[in-house]
Amino acid sequence: MFKPVFSTLENYFELILDAIREAFSVEYGEYDNLGITELTLERIRVVVIAVFLGMIVGIILTVFNKRVYSGFVRSLVNDSAYTPETAKTLGETGYLKNPAVTFAIRSGNVYKGVLHCVEAEEFEMEQERRREVFRAKAAAGLTDPSDKFKEAKYRYDFSKDRFYIPEEDVFEAEEKFRTKGTSPVLAVILTVIILVALYFALRLLPDIIMLINNFVGMMFRAAE
Repeated sequence: MFKPVFSTLENYFELILDAIREAFSVEYGEYDNLGITELTLERIRVVVIAVFLGMIVGIILTVFNKRVYSGFVRSLVNDSAYTPETAKTLGETGYLKNPAVTFAIRSGNVYKGVLHCVEAEEFEMEQERRREVFRAKAAAGLTDPSDKFKEAKYRYDFSKDRFYIPEEDVFEAEEKFRTKGTSPVLAVILTVIILVALYFALRLLPDIIMLINNFVGMMFRAAE
């Protein structure tokens, strides 16, 4: 009963895959003056595809960053979480179960420079105190010369940790995570444009390489 349906879908998928392979394929010519192999030509094609796909990934990540990560920033700003005393937990902002936000906080890159964690700062202060004690003992010869201070990394407890954005950093945070100009519809349109540009770039690639090949040939003949 379902076999004809699955068979039809499989045929459609095969047609789509064939169309994609055809769109991204390149028919090269003979490039005697360059002395490049088929493997090199294939690598050139892959590099061109990678550059354009990198643009698409960049657009998607930009939209994701602005739309998803900015919500947490807006929540803190709307709650006036500007100081350790007014800091909010992820649960209070509604982002406790948001894996994208928790991952971004752990990585320390996305919110770097604007987001502060009360417990993490207290941990760093305590670690700095222990570091100074260790240095004092080392200077007094009370430790083994081979001993080194054991650095520790703070482990977030998102059910308890409190976060805030210093008031002087609010403008920077709002600008960094401003959502204007990051519409998903615009991202789709730009993605289509880039794919079309990639298609024409691959179609023109053999001609570009041939021009280089002919130019090199002319230089060789001129040098003879």
